[in-house]
Amino acid sequence: MAEVFRAEEPRTAGEARIVVVKRMLPTLAEDGMARAMFKEEARLASRIHDKNVVEMFSEGEEDGRPYLVMEYVRGVNLSQLQHYTKTHSIQLEPEIAIYIVSELLRGLQAVHSASDETGKALDIVHYDISPSNILLSVHGDVKLGDFGIARTKLRKEFPQAPLNESARGKLGYLAPEQVRGEIADRRCDLFAAATIAAELLMGRSLFSAGTELGVLLAIRDAQIHPFLEFATKIPEELTQPIIQGLHKDPRARYQHAKDFRQALLAGIKSPADLLRDRLSDITGDARASRESRVTLDLPTPPAPHSADAPSYADTTPMTFELESGVQTHDVPILRYRVRTEDGIDFGPWTYAEMVEAIATGRISASDEVDVGRGTYRPIEMVPDLARHIARHLPGGEDSKTPITKRLTTTAKPDANYSLAGGGIIPILGHAALDKQSGLLLCELGSVRKEIYLRDGIPEYVSSNLAGELLGEYLVGKQVISRGELDMALAVMPRFEGRLGETLAALGLVEPVQLFQHIAEQVREKLIDLFSWESGTCSYYSDVEAPPSGFPLGLDAWGVLLEGIARRLEQKLDTTLEDTRGSALVVPHPEVLQKLAQSQFPHQLQLVLHALDRSRPLSELTRLVGRYSGESPVDPRAPLILLIHLGGISLQGPDAG
Repeated sequence: MAEVFRAEEPRTAGEARIVVVKRMLPTLAEDGMARAMFKEEARLASRIHDKNVVEMFSEGEEDGRPYLVMEYVRGVNLSQLQHYTKTHSIQLEPEIAIYIVSELLRGLQAVHSASDETGKALDIVHYDISPSNILLSVHGDVKLGDFGIARTKLRKEFPQAPLNESARGKLGYLAPEQVRGEIADRRCDLFAAATIAAELLMGRSLFSAGTELGVLLAIRDAQIHPFLEFATKIPEELTQPIIQGLHKDPRARYQHAKDFRQALLAGIKSPADLLRDRLSDITGDARASRESRVTLDLPTPPAPHSADAPSYADTTPMTFELESGVQTHDVPILRYRVRTEDGIDFGPWTYAEMVEAIATGRISASDEVDVGRGTYRPIEMVPDLARHIARHLPGGEDSKTPITKRLTTTAKPDANYSLAGGGIIPILGHAALDKQSGLLLCELGSVRKEIYLRDGIPEYVSSNLAGELLGEYLVGKQVISRGELDMALAVMPRFEGRLGETLAALGLVEPVQLFQHIAEQVREKLIDLFSWESGTCSYYSDVEAPPSGFPLGLDAWGVLLEGIARRLEQKLDTTLEDTRGSALVVPHPEVLQKLAQSQFPHQLQLVLHALDRSRPLSELTRLVGRYSGESPVDPRAPLILLIHLGGISLQGPDAG
C-alpha cells in the first residue's frame, strides 16, 4: 500500500535527524478507500505515544500522494534477528527472549488503552503482531510498528472497507478465533505475542505444517504440543504464562497486556538494564551481518505433485489469464489417456477434462488410465482421480469412496437407522452423548453422504453431489470464476490433487478466506441432512476419516440446534405445532443428568435449568424464548432436541 524510505527531518537545534517517510503508492493514491484507510492509520498512530511504539511525527501530501513521517529505528526487525540467530546457530538466552516480549507487551498496552481527543477509548486492536512488525534498535529498544490493518471503533466511518481485514495478519501469528472467522478483540494480539515468545525460546516456528491450510488448522485447534514438549527444559515460571497466553479460548488467556507482562517479568532474575545491553549487542551483530552481505530473493519453487500423480513427457505449456488480470505462464498441462472396459480409447485429455468425464459418467472407476509410464491402471487406483470418482458420480458402486466400498462389501454395520422425520437428530445427538467414533453412511436414493465422527463430534463430511464440491461451491459464492476453477483443476496434480491448496498457491483465494469457505461448505453438507425426510443411515464403528479430509472442528450440539432450526424454517418439524400449548412437559432426570455432563451451548444449558419440574409447554416455551435473548437459533430448537433425545416428553390430551 505504501513505499518507505529514509529522509532528513530538521530539528530545532539545527541538527538533522533520520526519519522514515511512508508514502502511498501511485497506483493506490487515486483510490478513495485506500486513501481513507491510509488516513485512518495516521490517525491511530498519532494517538499513541510510548517508548515501545514507533512514533509518528507528522503527515502530509505531496503531488497528490499522502505520506507519514515516522521514527527511524536503526537496527533490525525481529524476523531478521531470528534469521541471524538461526543461520549462525545462536540460541537466544531465555531471559532475553522474555525481555523482548515483555517490552512488546508494554507497547501493546499503550496501543490497547489509547484514547481520542476527548478521552474516549479507541479500542484499538493491532491484528498484525508478527516478528516483521517488531523493531529492535542497536541500543536495545523494542518497538511495535505498522498499524496498516489495525481496527478501532472508528472503523464504522469506513463501512465500505473489507470486513475481513483482521485475517490479513501473518498466518503463523493469527489467533484461533481469527482463523474461525469470529469477532476478535485485543486478546488475539496477546495470543500472537505468546506465539512469538514460544518461538523465541524454541528457536523455531510454533505452528508449522507443509501447507498454509495445515498451519491454519494447527492454530484453530491450538496445537501447541511443540512448545509443551520444549517447556520441560526451562523454568516453569518462564513457560506457564506463555502456555496461558496460547489458550484456545480467549476467555482463558490474559485479558490485558499488562497482566501478561507482569506474569512474564516474574520469571526474569537479571536486571532489565543488563538484558537491554545484551539485546543491544546481538542486534548490532545482526545488523552488521546484514550490511555485509547481499540478499537474493529467489522465487519459491512450485509444490511437487504426489508420487502417484502422472508424470508425462507429453505436456503442453499454456498461459492462463485470470479475470483479475493475473497471468500464469508456462503451466504444464498433463495429458491423460483412458481405455474403457469396452475397449474404447479416449484422450489425450487434460486433468479438467478427466474430472468432467468422471462427473458425467462417461468413464467409471474400473476404466483404466495411462499414467505416463506406458502402462494403464484403474482410475480408482490413482489418488488424484479416485477422489473425484468418489464425489462426482451419483448412485451405483462407482460412487462409493474406497472406504465405503470396502465396508459395504466386507462388513456389516453396527446399527441401521431411518432418516424419516428428522431421524438424523437422535442419531447425531446420541453419538455426541456416547462419544462415538466411526462412520455414518447416509443414503437417499442415489445421494450418499459420509459423516466421520471422532468422540461424537463430526470431524469430516463428504458427499457425491457435484453441487457440493468445493470448486462448485466457490463459484456459486462468486469467490472464484468458472475460468479460475478450470485453471486450478488443470494444474491441481502439481499440488497433490488438493483443490484448496491449489487455489491458495495460485493466489486465487487468500488462505484464511479459503479456510473459512471450506469449513462453511463442509458444514453445509451436514446441515443439509436435517432436511431429509426419508433415507437410511448405517453406522460403522472405529472407521477413521480419509487423510484428505478437512477437519471441521465443529460443536456437535451447535450443529444439532442449527439443523433443527433449518427444519423449522422449512416447516418440516411439527413436534411442537401439533399441540395447543397446554401439554405438560415432563422431564426425565436420568437422561437430563447425562445430558448436563456434555459440553452444551449456553442456550441449551439454560433450558436444562428450567426443567427442574414438569411445566406446561406454553410456560416452558416462554422461558426458553427469554433465555435465548438475541441468539440466532430458533428458541424451539432446544426443546425439540430434548424430545428426540428422550430428555423430556409431552403428556396430556393435546400432546399429539
